[in-house]
Amino acid sequence: MRAIRKFLTASLIVSVLALVPSTAESGTPRRPTGAYYFGPEVVYTNGAASDFWNPLSEPMSSRALMSARVTMEISESAAAAKIKTRPALRWSSDGVTWDAPVAINAAYVTGDGNQTTTGFTDFTGLGTPKAFVQFGVLTYTVNGTNYEVARATLVVEPKAATQ
Repeated sequence: MRAIRKFLTASLIVSVLALVPSTAESGTPRRPTGAYYFGPEVVYTNGAASDFWNPLSEPMSSRALMSARVTMEISESAAAAKIKTRPALRWSSDGVTWDAPVAINAAYVTGDGNQTTTGFTDFTGLGTPKAFVQFGVLTYTVNGTNYEVARATLVVEPKAATQ
């Protein structure tokens, strides 16, 4: 009887610990129904004061992605004031050859932080829309020539036909 009680107590403790969210999970962006969730992925700079492309998604059909609300979260930056990040996309006719990436939002996040939008962004104004699109972030070294790293997450919430 005593062995059964110990087993049940241990099982209860393991079950409770498995269901409690970690700190990282509780700080991640919401997951709206129908949204694409990319990351968290490690992103880095090229050690220069210029934008550097870091893809977060696979190439995907752009058919339903002409307008969306984009949320970005940056965490675990190595040196908080030395990396700037902003969401971006790039277009392709064939999924192999890509246009230059275009920023979705002109504003950067410096170090750790979130960038949320309440409205939808019309992607047709960001370059020439093509059959494929890929989402990612542009990173920028604030000063110096060091490579900087962080962890990025993007949530792309397409605009429904009725919105």
